[in-house]
Amino acid sequence: MKKEIRIQSLENSGRLKWMGGLYYSFEEQDYHDFSITYDTMAFGHNTKYNWPGNRSTKTMAAFGQVTVPIAGSLDFTAGLRCERVNKELDYRHYDTRTDTGERLSSVEWSREEDWDALLPKAVLSWRMNKDAMTYFSVSQGDLAGGLNANGDDKETAKFDEQTSLNYEIGAKTAFLDNRLFFNAAKAHSQGIELELKARPLQGLDISTAFGWTDAEFDEYKNYTGKTPKQMPAYTFNLGIQYRVPCGFFVRGEMEGLGRTYYDEANTIKQDAFQLYHAKIGYEASNWDVYLYCNNLLDKEYFSSMSFGRFSVAEPRTFGVLASVQIHDSAKKINRVVIGLAKFMVCSFYKSGSGYETAFNFLLG
Repeated sequence: MKKEIRIQSLENSGRLKWMGGLYYSFEEQDYHDFSITYDTMAFGHNTKYNWPGNRSTKTMAAFGQVTVPIAGSLDFTAGLRCERVNKELDYRHYDTRTDTGERLSSVEWSREEDWDALLPKAVLSWRMNKDAMTYFSVSQGDLAGGLNANGDDKETAKFDEQTSLNYEIGAKTAFLDNRLFFNAAKAHSQGIELELKARPLQGLDISTAFGWTDAEFDEYKNYTGKTPKQMPAYTFNLGIQYRVPCGFFVRGEMEGLGRTYYDEANTIKQDAFQLYHAKIGYEASNWDVYLYCNNLLDKEYFSSMSFGRFSVAEPRTFGVLASVQIHDSAKKINRVVIGLAKFMVCSFYKSGSGYETAFNFLLG
């Protein structure tokens, strides 16, 4: 659940602009059966290892910023975000005989921790003309710590937050009568982001983005110089869409992720891979409906790792989605998305006897 309330200056209030608001989110993961069974017949029985844990994250924040003109086309923006992150973990680990159901061992503990952060930001921007703007920003970054569910020891479960001081210089430009847009930014953490949008023909839209990060631990136990886990070396995407005037459209997408490590020692990794998606549908002024297919080539890959186990991402997935725009009393547009059907087919889920094909059909 995520909720945000914000108030801001009017669009036509001139170059002096302000904004403020409140943010709240709550996320919970409940693992009733997060188990794996091993062949331990050498001891006279097989053993089921289960981690039926529960974790939750609650984030509360207040934020605001103001932009004031300095001279000519030069503006200065100052912002501040005050944030508190609360995390709870109920850890459970049970080892059970599969033949009798006898519990061989168990570990149970709970822990709750808070992390507070005060995050300022300053931006100096210069609008060279109506189609080009450059900027320089300095901001404080913070990634809250957490509670590690990969081990039985409660005392060593907590890990600290990560902080950073971010410098960014970039440009946003538009060319060819607003048919070509280019964004670029570079940060001192040895990263770069590029974004390009173009409309070479009426109805034909092309967009692409690329991000590269070269991150490593400066000081962290015995892992100095190692890459943080679950951080792809690069990400990119390319999308091409064609829309005819009557409303029908077709779209193809390609996305890629670079090599990703899943442990601090960088011994468990997933190599770079690409995914392909497609959709076809109809768009009206305030509603649309389309058929989509994600992971067209049925690529097998891991989406995350938690409780010491990998989560396999969705296989080739077909579905039908519809959305409608509703105007409220404040003339704000709210978009409601309705999932009409979802169909998944895969051939790579591994069972005890080999690989099985799984089918999943949902109506909603």
